[in-house]
Amino acid sequence: MKGATWLIVSLALCWDSAWGNVVKVNLDDTLKYNHVGVEGDDTPKPDEDDWWKNAVFYQIYPRSFRDNDRDGDGDLKGVIEKLPYLKELGITGAWLSPIFKSPEADQGYDVSDYRSINERFGTMADLTELVKEAHKLGLKIILDFVPNHTSDQHDWFQKSVAGTDRYKDYYVWKDGKYNKTNGVRLPPNNWVSS
Repeated sequence: MKGATWLIVSLALCWDSAWGNVVKVNLDDTLKYNHVGVEGDDTPKPDEDDWWKNAVFYQIYPRSFRDNDRDGDGDLKGVIEKLPYLKELGITGAWLSPIFKSPEADQGYDVSDYRSINERFGTMADLTELVKEAHKLGLKIILDFVPNHTSDQHDWFQKSVAGTDRYKDYYVWKDGKYNKTNGVRLPPNNWVSS
C-alpha cells in the first residue's frame, strides 16, 4: 500500500492517497477500515436504508482521473466512460472530489456556486448522465460537499462581507490587529489560508 489511508469521519468514507486503492468502510465496527481482500469478502448485505454502512467506495479526483475530451483535464464524461471498469472492481459507489464551480484556489474546495458544475469537468447534464449511468450499473455516486467553507466569490460570502443580516453570521468575522509602532496590520490569529 502506497501512502497513508485517512478516515474522514464526517463523511464516513475513506480515501487512499495512492489514488487507486479501494477501501471498505464499516461504521458498525467503530469506524474500522480494511483494504478490500485483506480479510476476505464477508461483508453482510446492507439494508436499503443503511447501504453506506458497509459500502466500498472508489474516490475519484476528476481532474486527473480520465480526460474524455483530451483537453488535459479529467472530466465527468471520462468518469462515465470508466463506470463499467469501476463496476468490475466490485465497488458500491464512486466518491467524487469537488466538481462544483470554483476559482480553484484550494483544489476545488473553495466553491463559488454549489448549484453549478465547474466547466473544467463538464455540465449539469453530464452529472445527470453520470448518475443515470451509474444507477444502471447499480453504483452509487457521492459528491464531496463541504458547506463549511466557500470561495470569497460565493454569494453567501459576498453578502456576509456586505453585512446583509441573513448572512452576517455565515462566517466568523474578527478585526485584525494593528501594530501602532510600525503601522502593520496583522490577521486576528495565526490561521494560515491556503
